[in-house]
Amino acid sequence: MNFPFMQDPLLGMGLVIFFGYFLGHLAVKAGLPKITGYLAAGLILNPTVFGLVPQSAIAGTNTMVNVLLCVITFEIGGSLAIDKIRSLGKSIVAMTILEAEGAFLAVILGMIPFCVLFGSYFGISGTPAVLAFSILMGGLVSPTDPAATIAVAHQYGAKGPVTSTILGVSAFDDGFGIINFGLALALARTIMGGGELSLFSVVLSPVWTIVLSAAVGCVFGIMVDRMSSKALDGEGGGELTIVLVGGLMACFGVAEALKADELLATMVMGIWVVNANDRSDEIFDFVQSTLEEPVFLIFFCVSGMTLDMPSLLSSLAFIPAVVLLRVLGKAAGIYGGGDLTGVDGRTCRYVIGGLIPLGGIVIGLALTLKRIPEMAPFADTLINVIIGCTVIHEFIGPMTARWALKSSGEIDE
Repeated sequence: MNFPFMQDPLLGMGLVIFFGYFLGHLAVKAGLPKITGYLAAGLILNPTVFGLVPQSAIAGTNTMVNVLLCVITFEIGGSLAIDKIRSLGKSIVAMTILEAEGAFLAVILGMIPFCVLFGSYFGISGTPAVLAFSILMGGLVSPTDPAATIAVAHQYGAKGPVTSTILGVSAFDDGFGIINFGLALALARTIMGGGELSLFSVVLSPVWTIVLSAAVGCVFGIMVDRMSSKALDGEGGGELTIVLVGGLMACFGVAEALKADELLATMVMGIWVVNANDRSDEIFDFVQSTLEEPVFLIFFCVSGMTLDMPSLLSSLAFIPAVVLLRVLGKAAGIYGGGDLTGVDGRTCRYVIGGLIPLGGIVIGLALTLKRIPEMAPFADTLINVIIGCTVIHEFIGPMTARWALKSSGEIDE
């Protein structure tokens, strides 16, 4: 079923926004986070589900999504004020390293026997393909999507050590996600006979990407820091919106041109501003009160609309195994990091609940594998599994995050 009037992209997007707003409030009435309603709206309007919205209505949304991601990652960086996380510093570092690498290793070790048993049904046969597929899967699912967690934390006004730890860990593990994916890709190409294992491909290339991204973020952070002080004195917040959105888009574009990680750069920009600007509280209060709600609504609605549902259905056999292995790996890492730094088990349990979401950015990483000839035997299957895991994690994640923050006593009802 298709409605001709929905061919107009602006009309279609307007209806998407209102529908997302409506389902977001229904989700709140049902005791669920708003973004669960936003995702549900996106899935209902997904062209591959009921066909209510044509594919053309969401074509070309990449630029808009990138702008929204700029604001989200900037706000995530703004949650990492040094004075707030200093007391949690050791625990955040230990938990981040161990949960990211725990998920990485758990998925690899668990997927190898799974692929040996069932991989032949999906075109994954032979020891090289099984090993390469498992390693890439581990590298792709190790990061956490902080956007969903920060949306839940702000919706319920959550504050406290558990909230700070969750936001800190989920923000910092993006760096380890880049390293893990770089390492996984280098190993997979070598196993499939298309690359040479070297210090540069395994270590130096991912580290250089992180350093370059941080440098770009610092440069634009300095610029926005100096410009925002004057913009804060303007009327109505218009000048501050121009400075922030313009700075973020420029930061993203420069990072993209330099082949750095764009989202890491905009997050570092937020870290710089929150720690260098004396009026950072005013800046991020403005972002939260004015920009956050429409950004989250559009971002999660569009995310639901752009998912390939037939691909999701074709990978159902793998998804439960990957989801379970990822959660077990992160849980082991959080408990291990907590044990090393003296964090009690109760707090660790709640932190795990906030680290479930898996961001759509990993779909983009998975799609890059289609351009690598050595990955051709299983690239489509791997992409389908990643899409399916993203859908499951993005629906479950907000609910587990709400449970974690509420159970820890950091949600003010």
